[in-house]
Amino acid sequence: MVSIFPSIPPTPAGMNAVPTGVVRGPDGFLYVSQLTGVPFPVGGANVFRVNPRTGGFTSYASGFTNAMDLAFGRDGTLYVVEIDSNSLANPGTDGGLWAVPPGGGTPQRIELPAGTLTNPGGIAVDRRGDLIVSNRATSSRESDNGGGQVLEIELDD
Repeated sequence: MVSIFPSIPPTPAGMNAVPTGVVRGPDGFLYVSQLTGVPFPVGGANVFRVNPRTGGFTSYASGFTNAMDLAFGRDGTLYVVEIDSNSLANPGTDGGLWAVPPGGGTPQRIELPAGTLTNPGGIAVDRRGDLIVSNRATSSRESDNGGGQVLEIELDD
């Protein structure tokens, strides 16, 4: 075991900080996305930076809602995908996509046309630096919103 994340307020029992994705960063540290528990507060999830030797961790970026996965770009930008950008406890299925500048800082939302991301689950960066996102990750059949998809999202240089 490398690290254990604490429960977080505001509920009396706390919410479990469930790790959902992990990637090794350019600095050799591990970066872990978080899915908070009920009530899934908007902006309540983090990306943690974990020292793989000691297990110690800090919050690298915050303000996410339901972060599911993350990937680093060639320039050190960290991309974070959310399965639901307005909380799993609220109606809707639009996911979110964020870019954290190299070295940390304020995440910037990558704007996509409404309905592009529907419960996305995973993210990768291809050789060209474009994003590959698994979409409709909760759809098991074609009758469920058209079934799962893999999207390529080209980023402007």
